[in-house]
Amino acid sequence: MLRTILSILAVTVMFGSLHAQAPARQPLDHSAYDIWKTLGNQALSNDGAWLTYRLTLQDGDAELIVHGLRSGAEHLLPRGERAAFTADARFVAFIIKPELALVRQAKREKKNRDEQPKDSLGILDLTSGTVTRFDRVKSFQLPEDQSTWLA
Repeated sequence: MLRTILSILAVTVMFGSLHAQAPARQPLDHSAYDIWKTLGNQALSNDGAWLTYRLTLQDGDAELIVHGLRSGAEHLLPRGERAAFTADARFVAFIIKPELALVRQAKREKKNRDEQPKDSLGILDLTSGTVTRFDRVKSFQLPEDQSTWLA
C-alpha cells in the first residue's frame, strides 16, 4: 500500500514538473500581424514550366518568386510585382517598387514628386537568371502572341 502511494506521488510530481516547464503562450497582438505574409499575384507561363507569385508582408517590402516547376530553379526578386511572362516563356517582366523605408523617408521630408523614389522595370532572363533593370518605368505591356516586343 505504501509502495502504491509513493508511486502515485512520484508520477504526480513528475508530470507536474513537466507541465510547469511548458512555455507560456503569449497573447496575440498587432505586432504579430506585421510578420505575416500574404500570397498573391500568381501567374503560370504558357508552357507550364514556370510559376510566379508574390509574398507580401503586412508592413514591409514584398518579394516576387519565380519558380521553375520542372527544373526546381528559383529566383527571388525583392520588391517585384505585376509579373508577366513572354509568350515563349524565356523572360519575365515585372515592376520593381522602391524600398518602403525610402518612400516613407521621402514623405517625411516632404520631397517633391520628382525627388521621390520611382518604380523600375525588371526583366528576368530565365535561361541565365540575369535581371536587366530600367529605372523610372510606371507600367509595361507584353503582346500575347509574340515575344520580341515590350511596350
